Amino acid sequence: MSQYALELPDPLLQEAQAVAQAEQTSLDDFVRLAITEKIAAARTAQYFHTRAARADPQAFLAVLERITQAAGSVVEGDEL
Repeated sequence: MSQYALELPDPLLQEAQAVAQAEQTSLDDFVRLAITEKIAAARTAQYFHTRAARADPQAFLAVLERITQAAGSVVEGDEL
């Protein structure tokens, strides 16, 4: 495992320590979890960006149209 020196403004460090203590975990574990969550969020955003770039809106609308036709008449409150 590697080490990384991190400089934080005092108010941010104090808040992080308070939250870690409230969650009954160490500051190190709290920081590791925060970094892990940020990485997951960034990867998720990239995944959806990549998927959106491949989207075909016309094909999507065609599928919706087929579903609407197959479903028959729509009962109010039971819209697709």
